[in-house]
Amino acid sequence: MDVEGDPVAAAAFSALDMNPIPLSITDVYSSLQTGLIDAFYTPPLAALALQWFTQVKYVVQVPLANSAGAVLVSKRFFDKMPADLQEILVRNGRKFMAALTQLSRKDNAKAMETLYDRVLKGSL
Repeated sequence: MDVEGDPVAAAAFSALDMNPIPLSITDVYSSLQTGLIDAFYTPPLAALALQWFTQVKYVVQVPLANSAGAVLVSKRFFDKMPADLQEILVRNGRKFMAALTQLSRKDNAKAMETLYDRVLKGSL
């Protein structure tokens, strides 16, 4: 379980009397295989894509983490842009980031169904 840089998750695990082991994303699969860890938290789509789900027997749907994304532009660069381009960037950023958020939620819901269908025993 990786709580590095995630104080909300750290507080949740502390309240549940769990002892997370911070790992890089590249070390989780091998740590599951060797028994260093026996659980992880990640969005459902990531559990499928990274194949971590193949190393566990159970899945629990608890909203512990939120994945976020952003497009960053420095203020200095943004301020140098013509006003019409600034407006386009902001308008389209809002529009497409909202669409991406909805798509991500939909894909994670589908992934959760797949996790339940693939020998995992769910507990809600």
